[in-house]
Amino acid sequence: ERLAQVQALIQQVADHDEADGPLDRAETAAVTASVRALGVRLTQQSSAPALSADLKRRLGRGHQQLPEGVQRFTTERGSEVLVGRSAAANDALVTRLSRGRDAWMHVRDRRGAHVLLRAEGKNSGHHDLDLRDCAMLAAHLSGIGRGDRTDVTWSDAKHVRKGKALPTGTVYVAEAKTLRVMVDGEVIDAFYTRRKMSD
Repeated sequence: ERLAQVQALIQQVADHDEADGPLDRAETAAVTASVRALGVRLTQQSSAPALSADLKRRLGRGHQQLPEGVQRFTTERGSEVLVGRSAAANDALVTRLSRGRDAWMHVRDRRGAHVLLRAEGKNSGHHDLDLRDCAMLAAHLSGIGRGDRTDVTWSDAKHVRKGKALPTGTVYVAEAKTLRVMVDGEVIDAFYTRRKMSD
């Protein structure tokens, strides 16, 4: 009976994904609480590992096992940020981790980190401060010095594609926009402080 109830919750999440996009934080918390109330733990040690993996994929961005070379940060406002620290990790951001309304970023005309600012819901935009701060993080992780200015290309992730013939870490970007930022050391330090506190 409990298994049937959990499966019904999974189906509700799948239907929501298809109709309205990913669950927002409040919806995720409510479904996670319902699952836990049924005695299912969202860990690899669950008595139903296949079920647990599906729940973690759909519900638990915070529980998500990241590919090698991908790091997780948060903005001051609490938005999740994923960063690729290698060509293979940059590919993983685009091909495995990104969702349509996430904001993808990369320093223009320079090799370096890809940054993915998570969207909170299907129709939600991105706060200007989050975009600016994530553009600074992309610049910093691509070798732009503190106090230096650079242009950062960004687009909704749905406009970023990995072509089969492209080298690892290289993508096509449609509807690209540009942010001009100066790398603020305090913003960068705050990213690392929040990351350390969440470990």
